[in-house]
Amino acid sequence: TGDDTPGVEYDPPDPCPTCGGLAFWWSLAGEHHCTQCDPPTKAIEWLDRAQRIRDKLRLPANTLADRMLVDLRQLTNRD
Repeated sequence: TGDDTPGVEYDPPDPCPTCGGLAFWWSLAGEHHCTQCDPPTKAIEWLDRAQRIRDKLRLPANTLADRMLVDLRQLTNRD
């Protein structure tokens, strides 16, 4: 119910049965995963690799990718 759009309801997933966490991420296959028990490690690695390539080639920063990396690290306590 956190959405202000009329007629739209949102039911958050149940807490993680292992750790009780409430933070989840969804895979491309549509599966949800607990950020504590099953962190998005590959996504973090890919974003890190992309940043290293941009740095090496002296390309402009991708602010969206940078923000995603910060968000993922914060969700998984890897900042």
